[in-house]
Amino acid sequence: MIRGIDAGRCLGGFGRNGPESGWGSMLSAGLDAGADWAHACLAPLLSAAVGFLVMAARRLRRRKAARTERRKALEAGVQALLRDRIYGECVRCLQKGFADVDDIRNLESLYRPYHALGGNGTGTELFERVKKMPVSPAERGAQCGRRHGTPS
Repeated sequence: MIRGIDAGRCLGGFGRNGPESGWGSMLSAGLDAGADWAHACLAPLLSAAVGFLVMAARRLRRRKAARTERRKALEAGVQALLRDRIYGECVRCLQKGFADVDDIRNLESLYRPYHALGGNGTGTELFERVKKMPVSPAERGAQCGRRHGTPS
């Protein structure tokens, strides 16, 4: 007998007690015990893994929602700053009565991102008014003279 197994069982399963007492019965008993062991060990592990994955997915979803909220707030803040700058530049140009090339370029660089962020028609209206203004004080005087019917 080798470690509790008699030689008859080791020789093809046909030992003293017949075919039922060979490797087949040992393997089936071992597999049953192994299946019980695997089920007992793997079920909690799989349950823990699924729980971890669900928790991680929820955490990622919350982080994504927080990032989206932050991005929206940043976009709204940038849009408000751009609107303020556009309004200030337009008022300055309207007060001086003309808008030179640098004023228009500056307004264009402010207006493009403002419009891309969903800016409303007020910024567009002001920008269009400034674009139609004279480019220099001399042009302003010439346009004012034509408006009042005096020859230029």
